[in-house]
Amino acid sequence: MIKKFLTTSHRWLGFPVGILFIITFGTGLITAIDELSVRVEQALLNHDNPFQHTSIRDNGAVLSKITTAKKRISRIIMPTEATPYYQLANRNESWLYQLGQPKVAIHQINQGNVFFKTVLQLHRNFLLGKTGAFGVRGNQLVAWVGLIALMISLIGLWIWWPKRRLFSVRDTLPRGKKRKNLYGNHTSTGVICLIAILTLALTGAGITYRNYAKALLGVTPQVNNAKMKGVSKTIDSNWSAWLHAAYSQMPAGSTLIQISYPRAPGKNGKIVTSNKLAQTKKSLSRAENKVNPDTTVQRINHNNKQSKNKSQSNSTKILTFKFNTPNNWFGLAQSHVRIDINNSQLISTTLFSQLPMGEKIYSLIKPLHTGHGLPVGYVIVQLIFSLLGTVMVCSGVIMFINKKRKKNLRHMFTFKLYSTLR
Repeated sequence: MIKKFLTTSHRWLGFPVGILFIITFGTGLITAIDELSVRVEQALLNHDNPFQHTSIRDNGAVLSKITTAKKRISRIIMPTEATPYYQLANRNESWLYQLGQPKVAIHQINQGNVFFKTVLQLHRNFLLGKTGAFGVRGNQLVAWVGLIALMISLIGLWIWWPKRRLFSVRDTLPRGKKRKNLYGNHTSTGVICLIAILTLALTGAGITYRNYAKALLGVTPQVNNAKMKGVSKTIDSNWSAWLHAAYSQMPAGSTLIQISYPRAPGKNGKIVTSNKLAQTKKSLSRAENKVNPDTTVQRINHNNKQSKNKSQSNSTKILTFKFNTPNNWFGLAQSHVRIDINNSQLISTTLFSQLPMGEKIYSLIKPLHTGHGLPVGYVIVQLIFSLLGTVMVCSGVIMFINKKRKKNLRHMFTFKLYSTLR
């Protein structure tokens, strides 16, 4: 009874979810190809820019020059063997400075590829955006498709287990068009891809539901992660001093990978926008307008100006110096130092080795799902699993359609035969 229920659930639930999962797996395959193309471009760029060791003093002198005239910088890529150059970047553009010629910048406009951007949005939210469908946001729908697909895969494993002797690596790709070939591919490849489905489904849900993931793994708020709470110290106000202070907090053998700037206030910040101002003007009561029609408008303009000034004065200039230390996992920059450059004050230090296990696992959720920052071998494995998973789900969907079509044809033939005999 239980086996029949699970088999029926696997078949009927797997068909609609499988169609959506083909989109998820297929777009994941294309994003893995895009990531590999980025790695190839990076290798060619590295070939044209040979690496040479730079001292903290040299880095400080260069950063003092190249950051002076630049505004709205979001990050600085520091010279390492993987990135042998200085790079200032934001969402729309970047400036690359060679190590031997820091005065010469290669300016690049990040136009991006429309096709890959569309595929990425299809992978993230089925092109439904924040509005979503049926009251569910697009990214949440994708997350639930992944979780339900994981449940279906576990049910399939339970159904397949008594027939595990039929497993064959040769069925990784279909060896024919017959049902037995599709069934062999669906079951054998499903078992092989189970670990990938488990990893991608859980990490995808963790990215979408960050707060739940943090609560589950016991991740504390950022303010409580400061290892130097109450021991902040003031340092000289220049890049060399900031770099020396950051390196002094890290163990020997650490490498500075990136310097991140604080996020700029968005449209939904405390600053009153022109649209909001217009709506507020329209919503004023007639009585107030009759008393003095200009007073309220002047007050709103004054408050808006004060909000802008207050936002600009209170905007924190805390830079995050991200390091790869000997105790970091997979070479990721998971240790960091925060320095307030407005007050030239060292704020906090976070060492990956001192984090609780839950926070270490949480820091891997996004890299494991996207492959960013991980070795190229991991991205290739992602590509292979995405290809196999797409073929596996397609085999299941085709089997379901063929079975229903044959069943309908059989019923139609039986009905015609019965009608003829009557």
